[in-house]
Amino acid sequence: MAILRLPSQDAYSKERVRYFDEAMTFRPAHSLAAHRPLGSVMRARLQVYRALSDFRHRENGVFAEDTVSIDRIPA
Repeated sequence: MAILRLPSQDAYSKERVRYFDEAMTFRPAHSLAAHRPLGSVMRARLQVYRALSDFRHRENGVFAEDTVSIDRIPA
């Protein structure tokens, strides 16, 4: 048996929380081709996700960011 003692960590700085909540986008189309949604209803959902994301970013005065690398996420 072993006991691990790990210090508490503040995993999410203010900048990181703001990035995840405001700037980062989520779209099911941002996935591997094998995992992308299929069918007409799902294609419609993709358009709705894009429209809602664009609206949210515009209303909040934040530029949308498609995170392509972990290096783009604030520390």
